[in-house]
Amino acid sequence: INEGIIITDERFDVMYINPVAATMFGFGSTQVVGHKLDSLLVTSDGIQSLVPQDDTGSQIAPVKYLHRRSGEIFPCQIKVCRMESGFESYNIFVLSDQTETEESRLKTEQLTQKAFLGDFASLLAHEIRNPINNIQMWIANLYTLSDGNEEFLSGAKRVENDFQRITQLVNNIL
Repeated sequence: INEGIIITDERFDVMYINPVAATMFGFGSTQVVGHKLDSLLVTSDGIQSLVPQDDTGSQIAPVKYLHRRSGEIFPCQIKVCRMESGFESYNIFVLSDQTETEESRLKTEQLTQKAFLGDFASLLAHEIRNPINNIQMWIANLYTLSDGNEEFLSGAKRVENDFQRITQLVNNIL
């Protein structure tokens, strides 16, 4: 089984913790049994908020961020079942570490953002290149029309330098 299992009595004292749950939090089984679950599963809402309010049943909490013994925070899906056996009540916590799922979701989100930026850069470059091509044609016309006028040639050269700089920026974006 890949999930952590913790069983508590009605006072939330840990009665059993499987090796997966113990490893998940960085404790040994014997270090946790007999202690309050609140000392292991620290949540802002408290453990009681995770337990179904009716006598029996189950409840799946949204992903909670819990703490390992080392202080590292990890996402965890918690399913809680309440069971009655005679005069005793038990709470069964099934814990599923969501670290890999969360990392995969974040990578997918980053790839989506990068794809969007790539599409945007491509569109931007295309829209900039059309007017740049017109400018390039007019620069060639300016050289032809200058008839050796130094002032005219100097202005055309400045426009050509700016044109080349914009062309290089567009190439760098792509």
